[in-house]
Amino acid sequence: MPLQIRTISFVLCAAVFSCLFTSSSQGESLALDPGQLPTSHLNALDIAGKLPLTERAYFLEDPQGLYGIEEMLAGKFYGAFERLGANTFNAGITTSVYWFYVKLQYPGVEGDIAIKRLLEIAYPPLDNITVYIIDRATQELNIFEAGDGKIFSTRPIRHNNYLFPITLLPNSEKEVFVQINSKGSMRIPISLWTAEAFYETDRSYLLLIGLYFGIMFLMFFYNACIYVVIRDNSYLYYILYIGFLTVFQSTINGFTAEYLWPETPYFNDDFLMSVIFCVNLFAMMFARRLLDTKSLAPNIDKVFLSVGFIAITGIPCAFILPYIFILKVATGLSMFLPIFAIIAGLSLSLKGDRTAKLFMLAWSAFLLGAVTFGATAAGLLPANAFTTNSLLVGSAIEASLLSLTLADRFSSMQREKTFMQTQAKDALQKVNEVLLENNKLKDDFLATISHELRTPMNGVISCLNHLKHEDDKNMRDRYLENADQSAHHMMLLIDGVLSYTELQTGDIHLNLEAFKLSRITEELTSFFTQQCEEKNIDFNINVKPAVPSLLIGDQRRILQVLIHLIDNAVKFTRSGYVRLTIDIATLNNKEKTATLTFSVEDSGSGIPMDMRDAIFDRFRQVDGSFSRGHGGLGIGLSICKQIANIMHGELHYKAGAIQGSVFQFEVALGFESSANQPSDTAQYSLDSLAKGRTALVIEDNPVNQMVLRATLKKIGFQVLTAENGEVGLETLHNNVVDIILMDCQMPVLDGFEATMMIRALESPKALVPIIAITANAMSKDRERCMVAGMNDYMSKPVNNTELQEKLLKWLPVGISASEAPTQPSNIIPLQKR
Repeated sequence: MPLQIRTISFVLCAAVFSCLFTSSSQGESLALDPGQLPTSHLNALDIAGKLPLTERAYFLEDPQGLYGIEEMLAGKFYGAFERLGANTFNAGITTSVYWFYVKLQYPGVEGDIAIKRLLEIAYPPLDNITVYIIDRATQELNIFEAGDGKIFSTRPIRHNNYLFPITLLPNSEKEVFVQINSKGSMRIPISLWTAEAFYETDRSYLLLIGLYFGIMFLMFFYNACIYVVIRDNSYLYYILYIGFLTVFQSTINGFTAEYLWPETPYFNDDFLMSVIFCVNLFAMMFARRLLDTKSLAPNIDKVFLSVGFIAITGIPCAFILPYIFILKVATGLSMFLPIFAIIAGLSLSLKGDRTAKLFMLAWSAFLLGAVTFGATAAGLLPANAFTTNSLLVGSAIEASLLSLTLADRFSSMQREKTFMQTQAKDALQKVNEVLLENNKLKDDFLATISHELRTPMNGVISCLNHLKHEDDKNMRDRYLENADQSAHHMMLLIDGVLSYTELQTGDIHLNLEAFKLSRITEELTSFFTQQCEEKNIDFNINVKPAVPSLLIGDQRRILQVLIHLIDNAVKFTRSGYVRLTIDIATLNNKEKTATLTFSVEDSGSGIPMDMRDAIFDRFRQVDGSFSRGHGGLGIGLSICKQIANIMHGELHYKAGAIQGSVFQFEVALGFESSANQPSDTAQYSLDSLAKGRTALVIEDNPVNQMVLRATLKKIGFQVLTAENGEVGLETLHNNVVDIILMDCQMPVLDGFEATMMIRALESPKALVPIIAITANAMSKDRERCMVAGMNDYMSKPVNNTELQEKLLKWLPVGISASEAPTQPSNIIPLQKR
């Protein structure tokens, strides 16, 4: 805004009002005959102080600059002199030469003293002024030259305005011709003064000018110091704007020609144009930065950027292109920018921007001063100390208000910063409190893990120790059952921790495959029947008839959710029942999808009202004390909730009708109709398929190797073993193998590399089925096994039922590998038949 304000200064002061009031400045024609000088005269004694030559002087336009003083005196000129009229002369931007004429008469008597008058032209940007003072009686001719196109020392009186002395003797008459030509605005405020009145008025003017430049210097220095400290570009653009605006005002008022470059008048024109473009440029940059139009008003910002582009282009062009063209561009830009700046300020102030309000107030102060000055120059307002200096007053007020705006903006930023720091401190404190709580919960969680894992491990180890010394078969069987139950419980805890880790890191992946719902119900029955019998709890599973028996989804994750939900129900139920109901919520036979509802209902203690919103949070338990009557890690329901979300399902809790809890797990699954279901695999006997077949176990752990070898031999396989991938490859090369059970992490050569090397073989052995048997139980581990070329995946500990299913699924049907020809076309896995 400031930029625009100063720019307008030039526009309104030098050219704008010239353009606006050109027609009004030229008064009525007196219809004098061509070649005649006006005959009326002015009594010099009538000049008591200042006398504007608005009604007494005459002017003549010389468009081509053909006339000289000789033609004027001889009457050899075309056209007639016209009276100036009531307004200050303003011909706008023109290349014409103008002549002004006034005849002064001093009707004194012999013995009176001579009197002195000063002719003032108070517009320093005029290029060339020649004043001819002629006394026809004595044939005396005095010629004075001045203008900002001439060296300052040529002026008859050293002053920023143009002053020409006129001395009159008693009873004498002098004719004054003023010839003016200028490339810029032809605004000519011409007056006659008494010397005493002029210098008295000039002292007041210099005081005002000194006050103005003092304010501008103070604003410049103060804000420059602030910029050095805080390095905010708003202050940089402001001081650059203030600096160039001050130079502009100095040039317009003639002080630069007097003090800075008196011997190089070339700067007065082209340099002034470049300064005007700089004022516009830094005004635009200051306005953009102050109002933050880039963020708050993108459309307004685009206009500001366009103005900036014109200003940047205009700076070098001011020294290259014709002066009149550059002046018109600079004038138009200087007129547009302030008006648009006010519009921008108004637009943002209506949105409640305090900075925009102060900015608009500052700009309005300058605009008011510029309009007042222009109206005074045009004669629309009376000339007085305020109106004639209103542009300087408005400019100083504007600079002060803009500085105040910057200070207010900085103060607002500091308040906002303090507020944000307070908010951040409060937020940080809350985060710290949450972290402290989470750390406490995690500490409790780790302590719980230690307790929960050690408890079943103690059961396993203790039962095995007792088995060594127990001869009673019934007790041995009971120890074995307890050890088995403790081991399964420990695996449930480990699976929970692994699943929680996967969910936290986002590495969990779903494995979509066909499975029988009966497999899930059998697993749940096997897992929970004994626990419920020991607590005298009825446990039953109710599958509605309409539920498809063959589903497509992630069997492992569904089973995991149900195990956690039922395990919780069993923990919190001392008597009564735990019931799983599987029903259909929606069914789409066309797309073969069904939304199943797994409802786990118990008659236990239920969940207190104040805990119901937190039960799905991690590390949360209804009772986390040492005296609680149940175990668990406090992450089971959190895991279930997140798995449900990943499967695009839902998990809800509601209180039971009378007591207890009901958890409903809804998930959409694909299904196959009974007609499309494969025939029962029982038609294939694993024992018969295994007969005469060789299985290769590649496992580095001796215990696991021994267990797998024993399991496979019981089924009927001949078993080969290898302690790492390298030995396994050699064993495969030297023997006929029908299926491979591959560990993943082994020394020398791991299972992934070994599998890829097997698949790269150029023989039928490259097609041998490979099942991963690994302790790596994360979702991404299964994917890595598949990518390496393995056919299937099992996590340790090995479930015999699951192992038999995998073997039945992948064992080639038909003749054994030892009987196979070189081409393996008849080796077809069961799952592809």
